[in-house]
Amino acid sequence: MTLDDHHTLILVAVANLIVQDSVGVGLASLMGYPPATGLLAGSATLSGGHGTVLAWGPIISEKFGIPGASAMGAAAATFGLIAGGRVGGPLGKVGFTLPKFVTALFSGMVLSNTVPRLFPKLGWPTGSPPLALIADVALGLFLAMSLMTLNLASLAGVALPLFFILAVQAVVCWLLVSHVVFRLLGGTYDAAVTSSGYFGLAMGATPTAIAIMTATTKKCGASLRSFLVVPLVGAFFVDIANAIVLQTFVKVLGG
Repeated sequence: MTLDDHHTLILVAVANLIVQDSVGVGLASLMGYPPATGLLAGSATLSGGHGTVLAWGPIISEKFGIPGASAMGAAAATFGLIAGGRVGGPLGKVGFTLPKFVTALFSGMVLSNTVPRLFPKLGWPTGSPPLALIADVALGLFLAMSLMTLNLASLAGVALPLFFILAVQAVVCWLLVSHVVFRLLGGTYDAAVTSSGYFGLAMGATPTAIAIMTATTKKCGASLRSFLVVPLVGAFFVDIANAIVLQTFVKVLGG
């Protein structure tokens, strides 16, 4: 692998966002469902995960009149987490909309990269156990409050088509990772670990990617570069790019 691995993975990740939404929209249309339904089984749920789809679900539901959009998205995101874990090892009307969590994420990155340097004596909790504990508790509370309000009964009429789209997404993602990503990254052991981690990221979330890479490296050996590249891409770049891609698809489908 080279020093530009993170650039390569970013380009692949952005391209995959478009692929996921194209596959979702295309299959939904072929099965006679509103094309926008495919976005709920596309990058919003897979590369984005629960946080992204629960932010975009109400937007898609309101704009396209799709009932139960958030429930569909949550179910699809759960599928993505499971598939990723199991397979990965082997601004408004003016033009752009960002879910609130993305601006919070961006603010956190700015603060974490400026405050410690401008005020070195102040102290910063990056990487500390208390911060990790707060992060885990906050994520748990967010998911609990979000998921407990979803009406899963609304999935009855779309369960099979949704599962079919997601199954195709998993196959497409596996082919992309095994035949494109792995080779672009050089075909080395580091490339293999990064590729397996990216599959977990593309189908689920960054924690899934880390879990996959951890299991792989415990068995086959360390890959420090993979643990640098994949979280960097997944924790920030994918969320920003996904917001742009989703906004574009929503605008195009909405006429």
